[in-house]
Amino acid sequence: MLSLRVWVPLPGWAAPHTQLKGGWFRVTKVRVRPDEPFEKALRRFKKKCNKEGLMQRLKEVKHYEKPSERRRRKLAKAIARQAAATD
Repeated sequence: MLSLRVWVPLPGWAAPHTQLKGGWFRVTKVRVRPDEPFEKALRRFKKKCNKEGLMQRLKEVKHYEKPSERRRRKLAKAIARQAAATD
């Protein structure tokens, strides 16, 4: 049986290579069924990663974002959401 996995550091922890065995990582797994095509399992895996917010988290930890930048980004997102709601 084949399974797909992704290792993602949890927020506030050390670099990924420092504590692999310490349980500092969350694993996203999808088991590939015996009669299931790999493409379908990959689609389920991607959907599960999106649902868990994995890609968003990876984008956030890619570089440090100052608190003022985070507030500015959230404010711009809220303004855009308000503008879309009034149209």
